[in-house]
Amino acid sequence: EARSTMAAEGTWTAAQLEGRVLAAAAAEPVEVGGILWLEHVNMIVGDRKQAEIFYCDLIGFTPDASSSFHVNLGRQQLHLSVGEPQVVSGSLGLTLPSLLPVEQKLAVVREALRDTLFCVVEDAADDSGHGTLTLRCPWGNTVHLYPTSGSLPSTVSSGRPKLVEMQANLDKGMGVSGAPGIRFVQLRTRRGTAQQIADFYASLFNCIVHVDAMGECAVAVVSVGASASLVFTEVDEALLNDEAQAGIHVCVYVDGFRRSYDACEQRGLVFNNPRFVYLDTCATYAEAVASRQFRFKDVIDVHTGKKILELEHETRSMRHIQCFKSLKYEPVV
Repeated sequence: EARSTMAAEGTWTAAQLEGRVLAAAAAEPVEVGGILWLEHVNMIVGDRKQAEIFYCDLIGFTPDASSSFHVNLGRQQLHLSVGEPQVVSGSLGLTLPSLLPVEQKLAVVREALRDTLFCVVEDAADDSGHGTLTLRCPWGNTVHLYPTSGSLPSTVSSGRPKLVEMQANLDKGMGVSGAPGIRFVQLRTRRGTAQQIADFYASLFNCIVHVDAMGECAVAVVSVGASASLVFTEVDEALLNDEAQAGIHVCVYVDGFRRSYDACEQRGLVFNNPRFVYLDTCATYAEAVASRQFRFKDVIDVHTGKKILELEHETRSMRHIQCFKSLKYEPVV
């Protein structure tokens, strides 16, 4: 009954999404698959100052040291620019050192963002900064916040080898390899397409996928790196808002760059984004090699070629110059 309600309303709580993500991680604790790392999410916000208040002052992102409007959380980033704001159809799942600093700043930030869509959707955090907290950004993006605490090693030794102790809880909490970061991006998709999406990522990128098909509300969790996922949740078509999400992209690093490029090119998916041609082009494999990346924006049914949804992927070689670049991040504790 609860699952059917979620399908009808298109809403998933922070705890429900956490359950799906952790179940997928537990099903495959050591392999990563063909997408090796989720580096950043790129989206447009409506106002720079308001974005800095929300993402930096409240949540705890650190402004990047570069001249770009990038903000850092652990080893991952949001790449932001100002214009017509974009809204992820589902949500972002972020992990922080603690939820307590966010709780303590809510009253001040609520006043600073009073003329926006900012609000607290659900506060399930306790006085010690554990639990979950769900916010809505000034332009309507849903952001679920989790603490790293569940992923940290136990302080009580069981006599096991040191590395066993250190990693025993790694997949029991929402940390990105036990640390702060972007744990997942959730996207809504039409009912009946979760398995098709899983097949797309498994076929073209050799991704590890986990499909929960119980009830009417199927979910596909796609591994995009150690402790990072794309989560696709089915909803009734009337609840989709693809226009608001159009143009958002995720940046990922892949194993088998040539194989992935060819798989996309053969299906007509390779995409030169006019907004970023000053950075990279990929109309041919030679161009993709020169840029050490390519882009595609449509997720399709691999059996029919029919488009399921749009989510641009900036798809990079592990030998890209920015792979695992050093980021300035100052945790708020």
